[in-house]
Amino acid sequence: MIVLSVRGRITPACLASEEYNVEMELLAENDRHIFLHLSTVDDGYYTVAESSIFDYMTGNTDLVPQVQFLEEYNSWAKAQKSVYKPYFAAMRRTLNMLG
Repeated sequence: MIVLSVRGRITPACLASEEYNVEMELLAENDRHIFLHLSTVDDGYYTVAESSIFDYMTGNTDLVPQVQFLEEYNSWAKAQKSVYKPYFAAMRRTLNMLG
């Protein structure tokens, strides 16, 4: 797999609260694009999909994307079981650079 792009953004979540979002786009076998997304909601929310949710999650658009998640995890402990663990780990390091 090849990393095509990484982007991150801090957005207001609630009163006096911020949410951090990071998305990584990968090029997988057969020229298939995979989008990994990490949000700091609760203990972290990790997703894998064939389309991006970044613009929606960061408030750049109100249009809810049509996404079917290939994988979803609601904690780092659970996300570590994914084959995408090394990419999720890199995304966590990106979160640290944002904040």
